[in-house]
Amino acid sequence: MPHSPSAVDLSPNDSWRLPPDRRRPLEDSTSIVAIETLDHSIDMAVDANRLQEHLQHHSPITRLPLEVLAYIFELYVASSKELSRPDGMLPQGLFCLAQVCTLWRAVVESDPHLWTSIHFHFPDSRQSREEDVPMVQFVLDLHLIRSGALPISLTFTDDRMYHSATSDLISLLVDRLRMHAQRWKCISLQLAGDYFPLLFTFTPCNLSSLEYLSINGNAVTFSLPIMPQLNLESAANLKSFSYTGPGPSVEDRIYLHWENLAELSFEFASHFGGSFVSRQRLIDLARCRNITTCSLGIDQPPPSVVTGSITLPCLQTLRVRRVTGPALAHGMIDPLILPQLQNLEIDASNLDIGNQYWHNRNFSRLLARSGCSLLRLSIQDVGFRNDELLRCFSLSPALTSFRFIPCPRSQDLSDVIRKLDASPRNRGRRRGHVALPQLREITMASSVERHLDSITTMFRSRTGARARAAGVATLQRAEVVFFDLWHDRSEDWFERVVNSLAQWMSENKSENGREGEDEHLLEASVVVDSPYLPAYIDVQ
Repeated sequence: MPHSPSAVDLSPNDSWRLPPDRRRPLEDSTSIVAIETLDHSIDMAVDANRLQEHLQHHSPITRLPLEVLAYIFELYVASSKELSRPDGMLPQGLFCLAQVCTLWRAVVESDPHLWTSIHFHFPDSRQSREEDVPMVQFVLDLHLIRSGALPISLTFTDDRMYHSATSDLISLLVDRLRMHAQRWKCISLQLAGDYFPLLFTFTPCNLSSLEYLSINGNAVTFSLPIMPQLNLESAANLKSFSYTGPGPSVEDRIYLHWENLAELSFEFASHFGGSFVSRQRLIDLARCRNITTCSLGIDQPPPSVVTGSITLPCLQTLRVRRVTGPALAHGMIDPLILPQLQNLEIDASNLDIGNQYWHNRNFSRLLARSGCSLLRLSIQDVGFRNDELLRCFSLSPALTSFRFIPCPRSQDLSDVIRKLDASPRNRGRRRGHVALPQLREITMASSVERHLDSITTMFRSRTGARARAAGVATLQRAEVVFFDLWHDRSEDWFERVVNSLAQWMSENKSENGREGEDEHLLEASVVVDSPYLPAYIDVQ
């Protein structure tokens, strides 16, 4: 049977082929299709406008500049372990972002500001070194080209031990540092100290834009064929300098305008082994008359310590880190005079050492001869005897913040807690003679259960009406950390602690509410730390 064309098979131009009685329905259907198409377009436009209004008014992140979103994406990539490759390397954030879609590719390729920060991290798990040079060369050159003439920041971290196969990579790094010397604003390099003689050959060069420089050796070097010399005299704008040397037996020399520095760090960075502060570093420290922040790693004192004093008239923050077990404080602390010191931080770089004989009265004598007005004191994971701590209290009447995480965790804190307790039964002295009367923030830790209640009671004595009766400032933030080392605490014990804290907070809030002191409400917390929890240890 011959096929009879229908209205669906024919276009409007072919409608003359149909009988007159069938042409009208075809013309009507064509109009309907056109109307439906127009109606659909209108609906899509309305939905698009509604979506755009919703994004503009109800999603603040969409109003952020694209550069900020790109920076957030880079931070996520840099901190995400899920994106790490089998060798431990993380992908470059910009290259990942450029693969999301054509919009982000255009943003990445058109904005030079996104190319001003270069990051390399070679974890210890990456043993293959054959691909290091071409990968670093490609990334470095691409950033240098696409960033235009803008200042650049470079972070290069190699956690691996020294190997001669990496010398070509260091040579490439030295070449780019010298070739673009005037563009470097921030440089952070952490690698084995054996590379220092080769690395330091990037100086002297014109580092007129350099403001921050960090060079840290991550392993002790016992001998080098030549003496490393770092010439930074051209870096007139350098304000922050951090240096961890290759080791005690290496005589390195650093030349820079020490008097221009505002921040200085010696032997403070992470180090696989001992960090030794040489006599030369102490001489350099004495030249830093204008620094406001100083970080010092404490190990065995140099063979010949500096005779005389080192006065730093502008220093406000001192960070001291005990980096090894045999560390002795007197070689670095005893020469210092710090008349403007306000912040003192002492830690032990995650060392599990209970030896309290690494210092005697070195820190209290520092406060006494400096005549400073200390405002914040933080001591963490380092042996610090009670009698020395109490001497520091008596020399710091203006202290407003105190943090104490003792080592060992079971240190007897009874004397310290009793000295800070402003309760009438413990004061036994006239109004205004309580230790640290200006204290407003405090953190104390212990693994002794009986200390937990004593610390909480001491906190309560320094809040609200009790604080006013004792003539001390009202605490604004209080934290007690309990180390549950034996994991024998029942749930009832934890519940009792939480309920006691809740009751205390409720009493403090209601009391302040009645007296119109909402601005002095206390922020309190109890932290239970359970290291070596058996649930996470595979015991055979």
